[in-house]
Amino acid sequence: MPMLGGLGMGLAMSVRASPLTAGGGVIPASLLASQRFLTIGDSTSAGVGAGNGTGIAPEITGAYPKSVPVQARDRLNALGIAASSEAICCDNNNGTAATWPQYRSTIETENAPFGNSSRTPSLGGNGQFRLSTGQAYSFTPTVPVSKVEFWYVRATNFGTFGLYLDGNPTPVATFDQNGAEGFVRAEYTMPLGTHTIRFARISGLVHGPFVVNAFDASAPRVHCMNAGARNWTTTDWIGATYPCSPLNAIAAVAPHIVNIDLGINDARPSSPAPVSYAAFKANMQTIINKALSVGATVILTIPNPIAQYDDGNGWSEATMRQAYYELAATNGCQLIDAPVLYAQAGFAATSPAPYSEMNANNLFYDAFHPRAPVFAVEGAALGDAIKTALIVRGAYG
Repeated sequence: MPMLGGLGMGLAMSVRASPLTAGGGVIPASLLASQRFLTIGDSTSAGVGAGNGTGIAPEITGAYPKSVPVQARDRLNALGIAASSEAICCDNNNGTAATWPQYRSTIETENAPFGNSSRTPSLGGNGQFRLSTGQAYSFTPTVPVSKVEFWYVRATNFGTFGLYLDGNPTPVATFDQNGAEGFVRAEYTMPLGTHTIRFARISGLVHGPFVVNAFDASAPRVHCMNAGARNWTTTDWIGATYPCSPLNAIAAVAPHIVNIDLGINDARPSSPAPVSYAAFKANMQTIINKALSVGATVILTIPNPIAQYDDGNGWSEATMRQAYYELAATNGCQLIDAPVLYAQAGFAATSPAPYSEMNANNLFYDAFHPRAPVFAVEGAALGDAIKTALIVRGAYG
């Protein structure tokens, strides 16, 4: 597979040249349609390890802005492609409702802790969103927004929740969750501005929305959605018990571009239970197939190295790389070879970069999680890969 700066291309492409004006000048390329971009990953996708060292969970406090999908957003904006990352995918499995706002300061919870929904896990975590009387959570995007879309569970004998804006005690809309089993999309349009979006129980057994995406709908942009879930393996991601279960939720949200960055929890010799090399490859193919089934363009990212691999289950840094190269070739996916990029960035003298050298350079928080500079390198490469995917899809030009 050909390589360019750590970015393998398993897909032959024909890219249009920029059109010329009558005077011979180049018309700048532009984003032609909004695109949902979804990262399917684990704690490293969520940015765990980039925390500021304070709070209940030091490795996650303030980590969300440093996570790979947010860094990809920043790269896209630097390339002149409008992108936002004002989305929630469950709680990224980052502790409880008490630690969630520390991970991401734009979120507030009322009368936490919340209960676990009977329909979890879902896209991006276990979803501690079962809301009792007086419980609610709020989300204040960092940029002006004019629309919010969200996905919520529907099932027999479920209750009613409300959508509230900007501290108003009266809901602007209510949603009945009682009905046939499903994972339902809804949206609400508001004047463009800075808003606080709040979901709260009104009556009955309420499960707050698992996925939320707020944005400025006045122009096309890439919506970067981070579904990295701490401690998850590929086995977690193929769960399909309910319409909102992770594999089915991929189809429900229907992303246009998907990045899959999984493996550190499959390959580690400790909790969670390791997944064999063969099972990992089969699970990855299942996830890829689901993304392709809704027309998504798939990017694969080789995970960062870890301190120890479960060699009894066929794992090593080399077999992880082999699995990704084979999957990329089989499915015609772009491949980001992150460990090679780390070496190119000077994080290690050896390429692909091994854990031992990167850790000696203080680039790991622990045996699994890199620090913020590592996520920044990977995020920039991901932004470039998303741009390529947009061109292939005919969404940018």
